[in-house]
Amino acid sequence: MQNASLLTAVVLTAAQLSFAADPGMVRLESSFEGINKFIAVSNATGIRCSMMVNDKGFADAGDYPANRKKDSSTLRLEPALDKFRGIMAGTILRHIAERASTCAEALAVRAVAFPLLMGQSRTPASVVDGTAYALGTKSSGSIKRWETLEPSIHAEKERLKEELAASVAAGNPEAAHVKMMEQWSKTQARKLVDALKQPE
Repeated sequence: MQNASLLTAVVLTAAQLSFAADPGMVRLESSFEGINKFIAVSNATGIRCSMMVNDKGFADAGDYPANRKKDSSTLRLEPALDKFRGIMAGTILRHIAERASTCAEALAVRAVAFPLLMGQSRTPASVVDGTAYALGTKSSGSIKRWETLEPSIHAEKERLKEELAASVAAGNPEAAHVKMMEQWSKTQARKLVDALKQPE
């Protein structure tokens, strides 16, 4: 609880300071109307967020609650609540940082996430060649469509986790696991591309 209070104090202080100039901080400025300024915990590989607070005083974090972790294996985490699934994606949190000022606005954010798994050695062609991006920019973002599709993809991911765990326990070679993950990712990408091609 002390850590939570400390985090709250830090967040409030950052917001109350209105992002005052500080030589030790980096502030992302934008010339686009409607884009919030924000500070974030990130890394050198991309402008994305693990945790952030924006100039509206809104804070967000994508970490899975530590008290729900039973061990370090991602195959054994308790399930997240439906509305929080996928929010760990740093690009989603960046979009929330740029656009949202309330929890309601943040939870209204929807995006088509093409699933890639750690352990894959290949990426679906539609993600690499720009097909997914081109289709996504033409989509009006129908929330109903993606709220219907997401549970089926999530259920299939849960089945994949069970199959991978059984395969590991059976002593199958690593190459077999990689192939399973890549085939699953390819199938989901095809399903999402097909959905994006459908008229809204």
